[in-house]
This record gives sequence, structure tokens and C-alpha cells, in this order.
Amino acid sequence: MTKRYTELLMVTKEDFERVISETTEKEILKRVERFREIPLFRTFPVDARKVAEACRIDEYPPNTTIIYEGDTASDTIYFLLRGHCRVVKLVNFRQTTLWNNSVTLSRHDPGVPLGPQESVATKLLVVAQVNPGQYFGEGSVAHVQNKREAASAVYSANVVRRGASVVAEDWVETISMSRGDFLKFASDRTFATLRGDIGGNITLDEMIVRYLHTRKRDAYKKRMVKEILERKASQARGGR
Repeated sequence: MTKRYTELLMVTKEDFERVISETTEKEILKRVERFREIPLFRTFPVDARKVAEACRIDEYPPNTTIIYEGDTASDTIYFLLRGHCRVVKLVNFRQTTLWNNSVTLSRHDPGVPLGPQESVATKLLVVAQVNPGQYFGEGSVAHVQNKREAASAVYSANVVRRGASVVAEDWVETISMSRGDFLKFASDRTFATLRGDIGGNITLDEMIVRYLHTRKRDAYKKRMVKEILERKASQARGGR
């Protein structure tokens, strides 16, 4: 019973099922069209529709963390359709305070005790960039070498921790699928491509060296600017 005048729309079961079917079909066709933009998907030796049915498309606003470092790897692998992502990682450095209260950073070895003027400083390093057509979250399948290993890996319960966080740099659109579906669809060519992509990544050690070098170079530039400005100021005072 309603308290005021009400209009009801009646839809037959057949019409409802038809609308749902048409909507689902449009969504699947959209996924087929979009995932063809991903080079790695072209290595799947299966019908495009089957792959599309196992995928989902999501959007993330800027500065959204899609994957968190240290979390147990989820059952999802993401492929970037649009936008860019930063891969960031927390890294500990040995920080030394100098006589003039300035600080320097160096590699931190947990096995080496800290000195009286030393402490641990944690910095957030951008270790990689993810561009359209690339993927992330593949850590749970990175150890698989071929299709034969994939068959047993589908049922593996190995726990993998996320080695880094992935953050949306701008508006991001991803297409994703579960680890199990990825392993089911992948071919030997897929795993060879995956190994090649991972092998080409810059290591964390290389990234730390670059960060320390850049920090040292920036500090030198600041010092030079300060010295030049002080010299000019001194010359200006002397000319009065």
C-alpha cells in the first residue's frame, strides 16, 4: 500500500532478460575492442570473446593507490589502457648529520650499527613508470616459465607480497583479470614476453644509485647558486 499516487512500470521477464543480454553483449564487445590495445594480450591463443568475458574495466582518479606495497598480492593483474601510473617504493637510507646541521644520505645496511650522528631516513622513490599498453601486478605469475608450469600454478597458494605501490598519476583506465584466468589463457610466448619485460626493468640498486647521485648533484647546484649570490652581494657592497 502506498500513501500517495504511484505509477508502476511493469517489465516482462522476457524483456528484462533481453535488456540484460543486450547490455552484457555491448560490454563484452567494448572489452574486446579495448584489450586488443594491449600487446601482451595478442600472445593469448584463445578466442578474444573468452578473454573479454574474464576481464573488467575500471577507472581511477589521480593520486589513487591501486596497489599497496607490502600487501599480499591480490588475485588481479592490471593492464593500463589510458593514463599513467607511478611505481613507488619506500627505501631506507643511512642519514648522517654533519657539523653544520646539514645531512647526507648513503646506502643503509641493516647489519651495520648506526653511529652517534646517524639515523635511518625513509624516502619514497619512484622506481618505474607504467604507460598505456603496459601492465602491473604480475608478481604472482612472474615465476612461471611456460604453459606446462602454468597448469599447476593455477592451483598454487603461494603468498606473494607486493614489492611496491602503484599510484595513478592522472585519470587512469585499466582492464584487469584474475591470476587464474591469466594463467589459463597464456601461452609459452606470453611467458617469454613477460620475462623479457621484467628483465628490462631497472633494478632497485640502480635506482638507489641514481637517487643518491641526483640528490648530490642538486645539493651541489644549490651550493653553487648560494655562493654566486653571496659573491655578487659582496661585490655590490664593495662598490658603494
